[in-house]
Amino acid sequence: MHLIFLIMTFMSFSFAEKPNKEILVYGRKPIIIYVDSNGENIKNLKTLLPTYAITHKHMIRKRISSFFVTPFNGYIKVYHKDNIHLINHKKCDYNKDARKCSIVNSHWYLKANMFVEDLRASLMMQMYDENGMEISSSSVPLYGYIELVPQYKKTTIKENSIFGPSQREILEQYPPKRLKHQPKVDGKQVSQAIMRLYLGIDQQYIIELNLDKK
Repeated sequence: MHLIFLIMTFMSFSFAEKPNKEILVYGRKPIIIYVDSNGENIKNLKTLLPTYAITHKHMIRKRISSFFVTPFNGYIKVYHKDNIHLINHKKCDYNKDARKCSIVNSHWYLKANMFVEDLRASLMMQMYDENGMEISSSSVPLYGYIELVPQYKKTTIKENSIFGPSQREILEQYPPKRLKHQPKVDGKQVSQAIMRLYLGIDQQYIIELNLDKK
């Protein structure tokens, strides 16, 4: 009887020494993201990026919760240039260096850029944590196109015949004019890039980050 008791006690200690990451609970500390929409060469990104960053923020919750039994229940807030003053307690100049200010005010930072090469381009996004370390990135290809515009020349010829003056028209077709349309960013591409960015947050970062510490 005593032997059975000793064996069961030994087994309980043995199992206790092996932590199971599957039962860890992600904390409730809020996630705050600043969206930097001042892209150098992306005109319509100033409205599209903050809009879709807010629309798809539930993807962050989905990504985090996928590693834990208990879903992440902390709130997620997205700020941009028009409302960052609400949490900019240290009066940092986000127009000058938004990434540095994100470190100063201890929150995440999201940045987008577009790299264009003739009729092909890539919409690139990076996200950094409150320490300025990259925790996710995404890329969506963009394509331009060439429009062929028909070109014609109409010539009117006046003639005199036995029936009197007359005229006739000659229509000549020339090689079409080639118009290049550069790649443009629309809501569909921004939406895809944001979703890929949120769902691609580094797994090791999520597991090691202890959001219970406030």
